[in-house]
Amino acid sequence: MRFPIPAFPAAAALALLALATAAPAATYSVGPGATCTHGTLQAALDAAANNPGPDVVRIVRSATWTGIQVSTQTDQDVEILGGWLACTSAAADGKTTLSGAGGQARSVIALRGNGRFMLRNLVVRDGDQAGDDDGGGIHFIGGGIVDIADSEIVDNAAEDGGGVYAQGTTAQAELIIGANVTIANNAARRHGGGVVAQNIEMTMIAPNSVLLLNTAGGRGGGLLVASGSFASYAYIGSRGVLDLGPVYGNRAAIGGGIAVLAGEDSGRDAEVQVFSTNPAEPLRILDNFASERGGAIDLQPDGESGNNASAIAQLRHVAIEGNAAPVGAAINLGYDPYGPFGADAIGGQVHFNHPHPTRPLHAAAAACPFGAPCGSIRYNRTLNTTGAVVHLSEDADFDGSRIAIEGNEAGWLIYLSGEDWTSLQLDNSLVAGNTVQHALIRDDQNEDAVWPLVGLHYLTVAGNGIGANGVLSINEDMAFTRSLVDQPGKAMIATDVGAVGGNHDIQHVIANTSTVPGGTTLAPPRFVDPAGGDYLPRAGSRAVDFAAPLASFPQDLHSHTRSLDLPVNPNESGASDAGALEREYLQPLVLNAGFDADLNHWEALSTSSWDGTQNASGPSGSGSVRGTAAADDARVAVRRQCIHLPGPARYALNGWGRATGAGPMAPPHRVWLDWELRYSTGTLDGCTDAPPAATGSLLLASGSTWARPALPAIIDVTPAVWGQTTSLTVYLVVQNGSPIAPGADGGTGPEAVLGGPDGWFDGVTLETDFDDTIFRDGFE
Repeated sequence: MRFPIPAFPAAAALALLALATAAPAATYSVGPGATCTHGTLQAALDAAANNPGPDVVRIVRSATWTGIQVSTQTDQDVEILGGWLACTSAAADGKTTLSGAGGQARSVIALRGNGRFMLRNLVVRDGDQAGDDDGGGIHFIGGGIVDIADSEIVDNAAEDGGGVYAQGTTAQAELIIGANVTIANNAARRHGGGVVAQNIEMTMIAPNSVLLLNTAGGRGGGLLVASGSFASYAYIGSRGVLDLGPVYGNRAAIGGGIAVLAGEDSGRDAEVQVFSTNPAEPLRILDNFASERGGAIDLQPDGESGNNASAIAQLRHVAIEGNAAPVGAAINLGYDPYGPFGADAIGGQVHFNHPHPTRPLHAAAAACPFGAPCGSIRYNRTLNTTGAVVHLSEDADFDGSRIAIEGNEAGWLIYLSGEDWTSLQLDNSLVAGNTVQHALIRDDQNEDAVWPLVGLHYLTVAGNGIGANGVLSINEDMAFTRSLVDQPGKAMIATDVGAVGGNHDIQHVIANTSTVPGGTTLAPPRFVDPAGGDYLPRAGSRAVDFAAPLASFPQDLHSHTRSLDLPVNPNESGASDAGALEREYLQPLVLNAGFDADLNHWEALSTSSWDGTQNASGPSGSGSVRGTAAADDARVAVRRQCIHLPGPARYALNGWGRATGAGPMAPPHRVWLDWELRYSTGTLDGCTDAPPAATGSLLLASGSTWARPALPAIIDVTPAVWGQTTSLTVYLVVQNGSPIAPGADGGTGPEAVLGGPDGWFDGVTLETDFDDTIFRDGFE
């Protein structure tokens, strides 16, 4: 079905009514023996074409069909069905292989006309169109519909459309790749190794269909979407097979996975929409390769004067991963000038999680997930030191939101080339763990635009390997706002990889960089767990409640609501957090408070380990930390965690503890929470590099039963003493109360094995009077 649904003409409605009242479809069977109506598929198709009304052609799978090169021309509906064991079988139970091997150099199946051609349960292979002929496996020209399902199109070759060539002659023409279709190992000498969809609407949304390991000498290893006499649209939403995605392992010179090529006629654009139909899982474009440009996707518009046609990609919840090309390892946005850099030049367009202003996404596209990025550009490579992962040529537009851009290797991450009007707009996205030889983003334009052509908002930029002396190299007007940059030793603006200029409007940016331009605040990012991929700011990060909201960006990287005003945290300029992720809750202040499965975030000071056999809080089996005191009467701190306090408040520290039992006449062993409060430190992110202003201890337990104190330790931090570096360091302490060494039992028990008593800790909490029930219950 065409999307968006066009107006339905009255004549078509009358035609459907006539079809509904027509005689039932005529059925033909193809196979050896007297029980079959025809001995060859061509004979059956000829009979069907001469019969008025719909037709069904069944082909037995038990015969060998080689040298196949059949054709039909009809405006009627024809079903070509394989998989029948015999002509008298009641139902299909397999696939019929139609091989072009041994025949002339022609398509295996050629379809012409305005009817609906339905192909099921077929293996179409070994077609080998010679010279400049197209469509090795299936060749379609017409105004009708080709509907393929439960079939394989493999090992075919042609000039264009190695597997399938489909060219529409009316605006209603469609190519439907239904469920369970594999288009693999096909080759095009020129374009469209797997499929060419020209002047037609193509859909591949049903499950388990894939463009796999196809090759093209020119454009579109997996798929070429091309417009000309009519606009051309392709909708890709199938999940593919084996978690490979629907476009996997294809190769071409340009557009290893998908190439979009707009024709010369004005308004007759070429567009691909790639989207997930399941909000829980992204759709993958994986491991494609282009020897020239556009590893995953290449967009080439036409800029003929007065006849501009756009090449457009709309992406939602798509993972572009593991692709490679010298230029545009993930995406290349080309352009076509009318004359060199002429006024009529037009560039490719990418709308990644941002809606196109006039073209809706297909109705099957799922919403972005809640709690995860809405797509990614990961692990793509340029295989050289000069190319970019995303390359924008003149007048191209990349408009992206809620994307995780991680683990790529290239000369540049994003490169904007040309002389004018190339636009990059990126918001609520993570740029982390990439390795580039130069700067992350380079814009070498020199156009004086009426608005910033580079707009970067709510980005988190962290942990990238950058060869230049700075993060960004922008020779153009730029707006860079509400972002969080953690690139120690690098300047914000690079000065060693090309000219920089334009008006750089930088506002509400927190940076841990070597230089801090105007509009930037020097401060550590204080992520939750960057080593584990968690770039959410901790409650004590200055990024929380840092800036005034921007109404144009209501959701963060994980589709959470922006500008949530947390208690305790002072609002510097507003309630909106800097960076890709908005912190929704004040808690937890203590990270990994329950020691769930590991001891992350707790610095080791003495003998200690995670113990999955002991648990006082969290799910069963989530574990606790076990520490050991090494000597009699010693108070040994086994682990610690530094917590930067988010603001002035009254804090309550508590937790669960237990210790090994002492002998009957010996003092008990104990476990404690010790704490040190520092109002300020000598460094931006220090915790223990200044003397504490206050200290204290909280006894958790003095026996072998898990216990939690009824009264927590109360720590008051007033506005007069709180600052951005105010911190609380919490220590887990085991005290050996026994005078008997090495163990309370005379040296035969577990204490003797470890050299002293053991203590366990779990469920360590730090609450405030804004969220702790003990304060709401009136505790003073």
